[in-house]
Amino acid sequence: MTDKQTCAVCRYARKPGNIPDSSRQCQRHPPKIMHDPEDFAEFPRVYADDWCGEFQIDAKEA
Repeated sequence: MTDKQTCAVCRYARKPGNIPDSSRQCQRHPPKIMHDPEDFAEFPRVYADDWCGEFQIDAKEA
């Protein structure tokens, strides 16, 4: 197990196939409306070395 509490090993960070290797989607909260011409909702993008106060280790990493 890693001792770093980063998005790379957080239970809420998911890696969809359509985004670059170092980024993920944080699915801790519902998707948010993005302000663009299409006004669609999406999960916030985070990077593997990001962190926040709501970190929880992914069971696969424990």
